[in-house]
Amino acid sequence: MEISTEARPLGEMLKAGRFQPASVQRAFQWGGREASVLLNDLVAFMRRLGFAPTDCTEDVCNDGVIGSDEIDAEGRISERVSDAAGDASRVDEAMQIAVRAPSPAPRRAQPDLYFLGGVVILPAPKAPGVFHLYDGFQRTTTLMALLSALRASFDDDAAPEIETISALLLSEQAADRRRLFVSGMGGVLARMMGPPLKKRRGRFWRNAKNAAQRLADVYYVFQERFACWTDEERAFFLDALLNKVVVGVLRVENRSVAYQIFVGSNGRGRLLELSDILKGRIVELIDRGEGAPAAERCARSWSEMHKRFGDRFDTLLKASEFIRYLPREAYEAGDLLLQSIDMAEDEKAPTDALARDLSLWVAGLQDAYADSFARIRAHHAPIDSFGWDIALRRLSFLDWNEWLPVALQIDLLAGADNARRARQLHALQRFCYILDLAWWNQKGRMEIAGEAIRQLRQGHSPFANTHEDDGRVIYGAMKASERLRERARAALERPLLDPAKRGPIVRLSETLLWGDYLPNGCTDNADVEHILPQAHIGEWAEKFTEEEHEFWCNRLGNLCILEKETNRRVAAHAWAVKRQAYLDVAERFNSAADAARVDEWTVSAIAARHERMVALVSAHLRISPAA
Repeated sequence: MEISTEARPLGEMLKAGRFQPASVQRAFQWGGREASVLLNDLVAFMRRLGFAPTDCTEDVCNDGVIGSDEIDAEGRISERVSDAAGDASRVDEAMQIAVRAPSPAPRRAQPDLYFLGGVVILPAPKAPGVFHLYDGFQRTTTLMALLSALRASFDDDAAPEIETISALLLSEQAADRRRLFVSGMGGVLARMMGPPLKKRRGRFWRNAKNAAQRLADVYYVFQERFACWTDEERAFFLDALLNKVVVGVLRVENRSVAYQIFVGSNGRGRLLELSDILKGRIVELIDRGEGAPAAERCARSWSEMHKRFGDRFDTLLKASEFIRYLPREAYEAGDLLLQSIDMAEDEKAPTDALARDLSLWVAGLQDAYADSFARIRAHHAPIDSFGWDIALRRLSFLDWNEWLPVALQIDLLAGADNARRARQLHALQRFCYILDLAWWNQKGRMEIAGEAIRQLRQGHSPFANTHEDDGRVIYGAMKASERLRERARAALERPLLDPAKRGPIVRLSETLLWGDYLPNGCTDNADVEHILPQAHIGEWAEKFTEEEHEFWCNRLGNLCILEKETNRRVAAHAWAVKRQAYLDVAERFNSAADAARVDEWTVSAIAARHERMVALVSAHLRISPAA
């Protein structure tokens, strides 16, 4: 039996042959969210290599979110905006914990390689050069969509990178030249890997569904991001992707062994959480410095905290870490806590004392943030929502969590002032949705959240237009500029093609139809329903032309919330069936009841509802033209 392992640059791995999923593999499951995470991770890594891509939203800061003269060349908030006030010691003071917080040390030198993960391949016995993918199928398929979108984005049709990418997508060694061939994709994957698809929102996936639709969504996410870049930036990204991104290739010659690896890696165990890793490091250091009894006491203390906070413990750790360090660049949540230990070890500092400090700090979260955190996470319990709880519930719909440290800081500083708490949490919720619509990246969100926390600690409102600080005029970190509001309005009018953006906005519109009271079930266990179905078939193909279907299918006026089982059941059924299903759940889902008010679902019906829903959301977010 032969098993070989090798770390290969991505470019070499893709050129090694042609690939197809093993029979045990599930269908393609990744979507827009996973694609965004992958691309953000790659870009964050490449920034260490000097990569500074154009951001679609980079200019929205220039007239109100933060002062244009406070932005440096890379889009970071400069040190002039805020001095040392709000450093780690002030965090502990605010938390009333008598533990000295170690100042963030300079980050360690980072490697110039990015490990993308591993793939498990088995050579096809009767097809030389073809490999079955037993692990890594989702990533490999997503990378094919990424490369296809990158190839199509080059403005210069003669750019040499186009040929480079084509050689990765298509092999010269076989009649069927595709590097990856997957059945059941409705031709979407084949079209992506063929000639470059220049048309935006590629109509080639108009009738795609299931796995093919998910792949189309992934392609669109990449297409939108690459469209903002220059050809030089695209070339830099491609070079780093092919030569600096490394894949671990495990080649297995025996099918039974390959299957065992598949089962073992996908069906057992779970990934370690931050709390697991941090606990292990701290307990180890205390054991090394003070002995087993002290380490055992520390382990019991962590177990009690885990029991109290449950599966939300990691969320609290990451949010409080953000408040502690206020990082000024994109990073992996939890990285700074772990780095503080690594730095101490590298400098041969007394790591057992640092471990005690961190352990006490984490234990102190129970006194400092437990109540605030419980209130903020209350929307996960089966309760109705009123007042500021509505704002927190709406924030929970977002596909990112940079808002959470700001909400914790607001709640902690508000104390008994409920009016202040409600005012600021509702303002936070409005700003975060504007930011989400404008497609702000993680680095930008982190910069703004960190500056908002500094301003809150200094007694200023981050939602005010400006405030004075030592004679200087400082812009409110979370005061949306007119340019930012314009971008949000424009995004609200356009098709919501990215599921990570579509879900929060449709759920927000559902809550707005309820007013000042939200029953616990109006967004729970529910999915976004396309009233005019994504599949252009049957009655819908007769009533809507292809152009009308493409134009209206993903616009807000054609979307509502529906319980998952009903959503699956009605799917692409005729309007009469769908309407009755909406009426059956009207008491629980107002957006479905709103759609069911018309007798026929036509272009004019969608247009009227779209105008009404856009106006509703715009008024709530205060982004209407007259706002």
